[in-house]
Amino acid sequence: MVEISISGDHLHLEVKGLDKLWAFKNQLDIPLNHIRDVRGDPSAVSGWWHGIKLPGTNIPGVPTAGTFY
Repeated sequence: MVEISISGDHLHLEVKGLDKLWAFKNQLDIPLNHIRDVRGDPSAVSGWWHGIKLPGTNIPGVPTAGTFY
C-alpha cells in the first residue's frame, strides 16, 4: 500500500507495510512540475516486462516491486 500526499510543490509517496520489503524503498518525493499526466493502466500491471530491475522482485504471483530502468 502507498500513502499519497502533496507537500508544497512535491508529490510524496510513502510505502507502507510489507510492501517496503519488496520495493527496497520506503518513500519517493517527485516535484509536481515533473508530472505531466497521471492515469491508471491495468495492462501495464499485468504485463510480464517491466524493464531492467535492480533490486526488487518480479516473480509471477508475487508483487512486482523495486527499482526499474
